[in-house]
Amino acid sequence: MPTKKNKAEVKIVMTHGGQVVVANITETSDAFTLEKPAVLVPSSDGTGSLMLLPWVPYANEQTEGAVTLDKSYVVSCLTPVDACLDEYNRIGEEVDMAAMESEETTTTSTIDG
Repeated sequence: MPTKKNKAEVKIVMTHGGQVVVANITETSDAFTLEKPAVLVPSSDGTGSLMLLPWVPYANEQTEGAVTLDKSYVVSCLTPVDACLDEYNRIGEEVDMAAMESEETTTTSTIDG
């Protein structure tokens, strides 16, 4: 029997490995599909802000498709605050534009908390 997919939306996934990933997520009965996943990491500037970095920058799935995670690997799936959502959408546009210009561009961004 085919697995039903829900409509994709931007969510935060917390993994058993402790990673916090923001992505455009589609959920099925047994997995999450993450399009343009970005990991949230603390900024090193001492301000308490967070940075968004590509989650798997050297994988084709990061730029050309999506990463699939089995639900057993996910601790929770949450709705991002507006500032995080806005920044994720902004860098997503920058990554799309940069990918058209160069395969070697990596975009980082900071979210003030």
